[in-house]
Amino acid sequence: MKAIFLVPKDYKLTGGMYMPINHYVDYFNRNGMIVDEIIELPYHKDNTCKGISERLHSKLSEEKYNIVGFTLNICYMMLRDFQLHKNSNCDCTCFLVDSMSLNMDSVIRNESIGKEYIEHILKFFLYELKEKYCLRNCNKIVYVSSVDKQYVLKRFNRDILGDVFVVPNGIDLPNEVSDKLVRNENDIPTLGTLTGFSQETLNNNLYPFLYSIFPQIIKEFPDIRFVIAGRGASVEVEEKLSHLDNVDYIGEVEDLHDFYDKVDIVVTTVKKDCGLINRVLEAWAYRRLNIGFSKNFAAFEYAENGVHYLSADNEGEFVSAVEYAIKYPDKARIIRDNGYDLVKNKYSWGKSGEVFLDIIENK
Repeated sequence: MKAIFLVPKDYKLTGGMYMPINHYVDYFNRNGMIVDEIIELPYHKDNTCKGISERLHSKLSEEKYNIVGFTLNICYMMLRDFQLHKNSNCDCTCFLVDSMSLNMDSVIRNESIGKEYIEHILKFFLYELKEKYCLRNCNKIVYVSSVDKQYVLKRFNRDILGDVFVVPNGIDLPNEVSDKLVRNENDIPTLGTLTGFSQETLNNNLYPFLYSIFPQIIKEFPDIRFVIAGRGASVEVEEKLSHLDNVDYIGEVEDLHDFYDKVDIVVTTVKKDCGLINRVLEAWAYRRLNIGFSKNFAAFEYAENGVHYLSADNEGEFVSAVEYAIKYPDKARIIRDNGYDLVKNKYSWGKSGEVFLDIIENK
């Protein structure tokens, strides 16, 4: 039986979407499930959708297909507009990635009342409506995180038609990684983060760290540096970063080594509760010590605080975590290496592909 992937338009421009889809296409093709076509769809229904729907139903009139939709809007379109789940020759799977209801729920809980707060409440109700529709009309729902699954099972218990599965993202291990971590007791490490620069990311993730947490770390360790990498920063944001003490903005990096070779510790301060944070996987893969909010590691069911990462949920805990890495470099190195071993053994794309293909074929 063949498969068709329905994906967001321009998905190749988004690493967080292109990488998993590309790996799953490769794994499926190598293991007997030929991905016959990858169809890019607009995020919202437009005048191209009718022709795509008709073409899909025409293909289904000739043979059976497994059709997989990726992300909430695409899955909603696949079911609500294309009605593919009602075609007897179609076995539909909704790979929702994150629970967007949980995403917006967690954003709202971290906001003060204002214009954006109202907009996010309206988005929450829209996402909830779409997610409910998918849960009510598709037998196979997939998320990348067990946190999302548990939220959905609790919140939408009466709306679930079939089964809810978890397929975590994998990671490609780099061929070489430098052994950069504070080498002697009391050496000062370099902190760093890879980030986007949307207004939501700035307001919820980056600025709270830069203006509340990092100044407290500087008070204790005046020589410490914080390296920021990522694309999409406006001139205004670049100017703002250039005036912050102990902060080095290096812009977009084409080779990730250009970032990871500059830092000892990767900081993660994402306030959303949903999903699996790829940057955490990546930092482990590049053999860097991970420090971040405890919620940022919740999706990694095999990871333990103090064994694979150091959690910190306020200014004092961040200072303590950095101090631990400085005072006990050998112990910090063990935690870092445990993280590397974790992704090597548990988070390969091959393992994720095997789980996903089994869901498609046998569940």
